[in-house]
Amino acid sequence: MKVSVMILVFGFIFSTNAVSQSLKKEKSQSFADQWEYVGIAVEEPGYTIWGTSPIMGEDGKVHLFVARWPCELKVDPGWRTHSEIAHYVGE
Repeated sequence: MKVSVMILVFGFIFSTNAVSQSLKKEKSQSFADQWEYVGIAVEEPGYTIWGTSPIMGEDGKVHLFVARWPCELKVDPGWRTHSEIAHYVGE
């Protein structure tokens, strides 16, 4: 009887641990963990590009909005004094 109870208890513990480990793996998979790097979105000579925001348009194209400023300016004060929003469209 004691052996049967012990086997039952150990079986429960191991199955609970397996389920717990499986749930931890699923929870550790965040939205960002599912992203894949596919390359640089925009390069424009003479500009520093920052903060891309892609939007899928009704036209089936990707509309990318970015902040940009001339490369000859450092990040600060360039982004504060000469930053502009640029709009790019791609397939």
